Amino acid sequence: MLTARQRRAVVAVLTAPTLGEAAAAVQVSARTLRRWRSREVFARAVRQAAREMDREAVDALRAATVDAVATLRRALDEDAPAVRVRAAVAIVGAAERARDDDLDARLSALEQRVQEAQAWPA
Repeated sequence: MLTARQRRAVVAVLTAPTLGEAAAAVQVSARTLRRWRSREVFARAVRQAAREMDREAVDALRAATVDAVATLRRALDEDAPAVRVRAAVAIVGAAERARDDDLDARLSALEQRVQEAQAWPA
């Protein structure tokens, strides 16, 4: 179980540029913060909070993607040829990456099924 100060330290560790600044933000010494980081309960809390921050960042990126695509689509109608070309290149590149990601996922699923079938007793 973490104390209130340790819970604040979890956030500080993930958001402060340095360990010293994280320690100062929660009014403990850097030594104390290093000791807390070496304890499994604190380290687990930091990992969990980092995963949550990552999920929130990915969600924000997904939400911004719709606006970004709309902006690129509008750029396709710009008067300047260079702007249209850059927008087209960005759209085609994103479409290729999405297709590749889909193919990679499908291939991984097939490989997994083959491995499972080979491991099945005859």
